[in-house]
Amino acid sequence: MKQINIPIPQSAPPKNFESKLMAVIDRSMFVRATIVAIVLGSILTLANQTGWVKGDESLHVSQLLLVFLLPFGVVATAQIAGAYQAAIDSSRQRDSRFDEGLFATVISHGIPTRAIAIALAFGGINAVVTISELLWLSGSLATLSIVPLAQAFVLPLVFALFSQTVTYRRNRSHAAGT
Repeated sequence: MKQINIPIPQSAPPKNFESKLMAVIDRSMFVRATIVAIVLGSILTLANQTGWVKGDESLHVSQLLLVFLLPFGVVATAQIAGAYQAAIDSSRQRDSRFDEGLFATVISHGIPTRAIAIALAFGGINAVVTISELLWLSGSLATLSIVPLAQAFVLPLVFALFSQTVTYRRNRSHAAGT
């Protein structure tokens, strides 16, 4: 019996993906993400856990963790995505000045698509934890407010758009020497 060897295509990461990704990640991204997380987390804690802040209700530890960890994750992920795209675009357009307007940057370079993906991922995590906690504590979704659920998706979308845009523009301007 004759043996037939059929090559099986294997999916591999893009050539030098890891090295390109590591080249765009720097400490300042995590510092900025930490600052945003502390500021936004504090504001959201004051807004969403007023009963705890006043001493009238118990602390929702999972929600407290989420309001700090999720903004950090959103901003860090968005900055890495924006820097990576800027590195790709800069390598394709050598010797070109980067003088694109802010709005043009926001709506291009895949920024909206990645922002939606980031918002869905982090908003989904937030929604699952919020709903699970409510079901665990009360056994019902009767007291579920639409505001925290909407906030779980809208805020990550806004911050992912903003963080990607600023990081993209910073890195493109730096690469172009402007």
